[in-house]
Amino acid sequence: MSLARPVQAAVFRVFRVFRGHLLFCLAAALLLSSFHSRAAPQSEYKLKAQLLVLFAHHTSWGTNDFTSKEAPFVFGIVGEDPFGKEGDYLLKIRPVQNHKVEIKVFKSIEEISACQVVFIPSFEIRHVKALRLLSEHHILTVSDAKEIEGTEFAQMGGVVRIGLRQKGVTEYKPFAEISDTAMPPLGPWTFDQTLLKAEGIQITQSKYMSQK
Repeated sequence: MSLARPVQAAVFRVFRVFRGHLLFCLAAALLLSSFHSRAAPQSEYKLKAQLLVLFAHHTSWGTNDFTSKEAPFVFGIVGEDPFGKEGDYLLKIRPVQNHKVEIKVFKSIEEISACQVVFIPSFEIRHVKALRLLSEHHILTVSDAKEIEGTEFAQMGGVVRIGLRQKGVTEYKPFAEISDTAMPPLGPWTFDQTLLKAEGIQITQSKYMSQK
């Protein structure tokens, strides 16, 4: 009995230490999981901001797209801005065709005015129903939403859908799907697809109109 008690006490101490380490590891894992769940959307939209910048620089813009030589190049965002400070910085860091870049946030598509690119985040997809209001304006409409109520972004008047495809644990491949009615001879938009592909973007075209 005298030997058993010290052994039991030692085992109990080891168990308490092990339990303490286990609880610490579980708490750390939960904290990291929570951190990554918050950080993932921010890093995702930072990459999507880079995609928007590439499209802005590899799209043909005419003098009629600006009210003057001094007018800014405007990225419009419908609803809540998903890019954060880092993403907004990426959007504004480099002039587009010698035009200083600005960002404007609109509550709805009806409010949009004087901008070259409009981005509609997937969580603001309800605004896409009003895209036809922009059909008479030379505004590049972009979203990361595939569809709303079974209707694809391009079918609702959108020009470019962007996104990321996961290739590995931490590697993502950017892609862009361009409406086949947006480019000549059916549409007004001209993109330098060679340079976009050279930037590592996988370019495809939506075929819904040409198949009808």
